[in-house]
Amino acid sequence: MEKIKNWFREFFLFISSKIFLKNFAYIIGMFLGFMFLTFWGLKCYTNHGESREVPDLTGLHIEKAQKLAKNKKLKTIVIDTSYQPTKKPYVVLEQNPNPNSRVKENRNIYLTINRADAPMTEFPLYRSGESLWGKQYNDVANALKNARLNSEVVARIPYEDAKNTVLEFIIDGDTITNQVKTLKSIKVPMYSTVGLVVAESGSGKVEIPNLICRTYGETKFLLSGLNLNIGTVLGEENDNAYVYKQIPPFEEGRFMKMGEQMDVYLTSTPPEGCLTDVNAPDLETPSSGGESTETDSDNNSSESEPDFDEEEEF
Repeated sequence: MEKIKNWFREFFLFISSKIFLKNFAYIIGMFLGFMFLTFWGLKCYTNHGESREVPDLTGLHIEKAQKLAKNKKLKTIVIDTSYQPTKKPYVVLEQNPNPNSRVKENRNIYLTINRADAPMTEFPLYRSGESLWGKQYNDVANALKNARLNSEVVARIPYEDAKNTVLEFIIDGDTITNQVKTLKSIKVPMYSTVGLVVAESGSGKVEIPNLICRTYGETKFLLSGLNLNIGTVLGEENDNAYVYKQIPPFEEGRFMKMGEQMDVYLTSTPPEGCLTDVNAPDLETPSSGGESTETDSDNNSSESEPDFDEEEEF
């Protein structure tokens, strides 16, 4: 028991001696100095507590985006390209980190930009692996849409045995029907428009409508219902403009083929002799006998079309 008491007494005298206290103070000081230098160095290296707001680079041309990022002391790296037909070439489509987030100085901003040229895609086949030629228009249009291609009916031709089927394929003015029929591999730009020639039943002829005094909006509606196309338009293409001349001219009992074009001449004011104080003309398809263009001598009928002399000029 006496030995234990003596050991504690000697230990207390040792830790309370000036030599021990001096050395212990040196050790504590060195430890604190080391910790201070460590945290100070980390702060200098990582810019602790300092961050920058990421600018919105989407929609900007890549060069402008890089310049803006550089002014913010940030870096840009293009990691991918995509294609959106409604966007201009080389504009930023996506970025990471997102706009308005906060990052360290000199942080990399990863960009996806819009490519200049549309990627090529394989011309589609029918769902059973067959050619799209001779298939129903709706099936062809859906197949093209799924392949990211647009479709447009450029003409309709009479074909009794194949109503509403696609007979011709046109891209950029070139016919590719033979390649489609023979299942030849065709690469076309994505989102390009494929012109379609569609078969129509019946005689394929309609009576030439009287467009004089109709508005341009009414004219487009009427011709669309008759499967006729608008050709050359002289004058401002405004739906409220009036037609004062048409080619071919209206003549009762005269017919033209479906899909053919009619040229129209427009004016901003109603042509002379047009009725402007009554409702707009009816847009029903002309009957086989044609629409009457004769008026009673006393102008008693308000439903009849105005009479025009074929030699009168507007």
